[in-house]
Amino acid sequence: NNHDGGGFLMDAEDVNRPLNWIDIFDNLEGIQDSLSGYAWDVKQSLASLMPPPPKPRRGSLSRHATDPDNMLLRPVALFHCPLCDKSALPWPEIHEHWCKEHPNISFWKSTHVPNAEWWEAGAKVADAIVAAAGLRASTPMQELDALIESGRLFCACGDPSLNDVDDMTWPLLV
Repeated sequence: NNHDGGGFLMDAEDVNRPLNWIDIFDNLEGIQDSLSGYAWDVKQSLASLMPPPPKPRRGSLSRHATDPDNMLLRPVALFHCPLCDKSALPWPEIHEHWCKEHPNISFWKSTHVPNAEWWEAGAKVADAIVAAAGLRASTPMQELDALIESGRLFCACGDPSLNDVDDMTWPLLV
C-alpha cells in the first residue's frame, strides 16, 4: 500500500528529497529484494496468528507443516480486517484488501505484527465443515475450492445466495 511501499523506494534520510526515476532504476535490485522480503514477512506474520496444525496421530509435526506457505493453505487460514469488519479473507486476499481499502494505513500494527487478525470464529466453522465432510484438517484450500466447484462440497442450509457454485469458494462457504 502507499504507506508501506514508500519505504522500498527511499531510505528514511531521503524522505525530504524529491524522488526521481534515476534513483528508482539505480536501486531496482534493492527494491526487488525488499519486496521479496516484505511478502515473506507478511506471510510469516499472518501464519504466526494461527494455532499450529493438529498433531498427526503418530510422530510429530514436521517443519514443512508449520512453514508459513503451508500454514496459509490450511482451511482455517482465513483473516479479518478490524478496520472495516470484513472477514473470510485468505492470503493473499487479506493483503490485497488492505492495500486497496486502507492504502494510507500500515499493514503493520508493530514490527512483524499485522493489523489484520486471524478469523477465529470462521476457523471454528471451517473445522466443523471439514470434519463433517470427512476431510483431513490439513486439506489445502485449493482442494476445497475444487470440491466446491465440482459440487461435491456444498452448503444445504437453503440460503439462495449460496446456490451459485460457479462463484462459490471455500472462504465464501465458510
